[in-house]
Amino acid sequence: MKAFLMHAGRDFDLAAELPAQEPALLQDLELETLLRAMAAGDELIFDVAKRALLLSLRDPEAIVYRQRMLTECLEHPEVVRDVYHLAGEALKAEKGIWGALLRDSPRTLLGNSVQKMGVFVEFLKRLRVMADEQADKFSCPGFTRFFAMLRE
Repeated sequence: MKAFLMHAGRDFDLAAELPAQEPALLQDLELETLLRAMAAGDELIFDVAKRALLLSLRDPEAIVYRQRMLTECLEHPEVVRDVYHLAGEALKAEKGIWGALLRDSPRTLLGNSVQKMGVFVEFLKRLRVMADEQADKFSCPGFTRFFAMLRE
């Protein structure tokens, strides 16, 4: 599922190359201190925040889109935190599924995949309930689309 929470027409690219001046920007503006405070020990948030900050936006519409998303995040922080924590729980549960030592075996691969899908379906059901309960609190296009996708 492409959430499109950072950009209206595409997903956020975590693998995008950071600018060559990244180390200088982090040092000169003391951004690492800010980013560490924002992340509160969560390395995923640290990395995403750094990339969101350093991968510049030049399109005014993209800036407005992201500002509207941020405004709604600030208006409903508990909902955003719940969605984030649920996604983290799902990833942790998925990593907790161990495959057999013979990973090349089609039977093992299929069994492991089915088990992982079962785990994700349960988390998607919980996310769907959350969407049903919280969607009417949000009005910006990004969150409207996100909750509509969850309902579909």
